[in-house]
Amino acid sequence: MPRPMTIDFISDISCPWCAVGLKGLVAAAEKAGLDGQEARTVLASNRYAKEVRQAEELWQVRGIRSVPSIIVDGRYLISGGQPPEAFEPALRQIATEAA
Repeated sequence: MPRPMTIDFISDISCPWCAVGLKGLVAAAEKAGLDGQEARTVLASNRYAKEVRQAEELWQVRGIRSVPSIIVDGRYLISGGQPPEAFEPALRQIATEAA
């Protein structure tokens, strides 16, 4: 049986040119089953700013230089916007190396 992989997605959600924006983030939170108003409150506050900055620093030290960036199992980086067909061979290679 294949082992599960963890995948982290790094994106600059605070950028002014971000296509998602606040409305999209709140909608995504609601789709995930979270309270929309609480999501708005959190996004408008600095409640998790320290944790976010620590995560940003960690991944910058580990080589993130562009967004979006995909981190698999906390070790493998797929950097920048990639077409869907780029993910299958990358994930297959990672699965083989990690086995």
